[in-house]
Formats: sequence, structure tokens, C-alpha cells
Amino acid sequence: MKIKSIIIIILLSILSAKADYKILCPYESIKILEKESSIKKFTGLNFLSKKIAETIIQKELNEELNSNINANLQIYTINRLKNGEFKGLSLKSNQIKYKAFSMSDFYAETICNYNKVIYTKKRVYYPTDLPFKYKGIITNEDINNVINSKYFQKELNRISLKLNNLTAFSIKSPLTFTFTLAYT
Repeated sequence: MKIKSIIIIILLSILSAKADYKILCPYESIKILEKESSIKKFTGLNFLSKKIAETIIQKELNEELNSNINANLQIYTINRLKNGEFKGLSLKSNQIKYKAFSMSDFYAETICNYNKVIYTKKRVYYPTDLPFKYKGIITNEDINNVINSKYFQKELNRISLKLNNLTAFSIKSPLTFTFTLAYT
């Protein structure tokens, strides 16, 4: 009986994952029929536009994440790219750091084959969700980066227990605990 239950749970999770994919990618059935002109293809405007967009994405993410991220953008056409529409985006970095978070061998890519962003008034807006799948490794070095980050240290300093205006318990660093017992 337990084996049947496990098989049913696995089948339901597979079916729901497939259904979730269709919910996440509502434009999956869109067929992009627009073709680039021969002039744009032969002059390399597609390639140049794609590289400029990748460079802008990399610059913004590298500044925000204090990392060296490599972006790979798949586009339909230059006109679609100007409208904020693209086929896919993948991001790769040996290490990313964001506030108190650190991860090695980071990789992310869009799930859907149609994605759209709107850039207006120097801000990026997302008319629909932009789902990504992620992969990464958290190493000992990443854990040390988290522990030594100013955000983590600030939270540690907030952890303490005071009794009668005396500190009974505090954490000075992840490896140093201070207990104070007072007898009266």
C-alpha cells in the first residue's frame, strides 16, 4: 500500500510540475514569425545589438551582486529586442555575493521561450513574471563570506539576553559565546 501511495505522489508531482510550467509560461504558444531583413543579418546588427544588451545586463548585475557575471541573451529580432522581447537569458558566475549571501558556480536561465521587460523612465518593469531556474554550490568559503559579512555581524550583535542590566548571554562571533551568571 505504501508503494502505491509513493507512486501516486510522484505522478501527481510530475503532472503538477508540467502544469506549473504552462502557468509560468503563458506565451509559450506564441510563434514569432517576424524575420530580420538580409541587411541586418549580413551587417551583423543582430550580433552587435545582442552584445550591447548583454554588456548592459552584465554591468548592472556585476555592480549589484559584487560579482563577475557572464550573460548570454537569445533574441528573436532587433525590433523585438527594442520592444523588450527576447527568447531567453542565461547568467553564469564563479561566485556571487549579495549582502549576507554568497554562492559559488552560480548558473541561472529563463524557463520560458518568450520573455518581456519594459524599460521606461530609467527603470525596468516586468509585465509578467520572469521565471528562472537556478543552480549553485555553497562552499565553506561561501559560508565564511556570510559569517564575515557586515549584515550577518550586525544581526549577531543584536542577539543578547540581559538580566538586571547585565548581559547574561551574547554572541561576539560565530565561535565565541559569552555566558554570565550572577549570584546574589
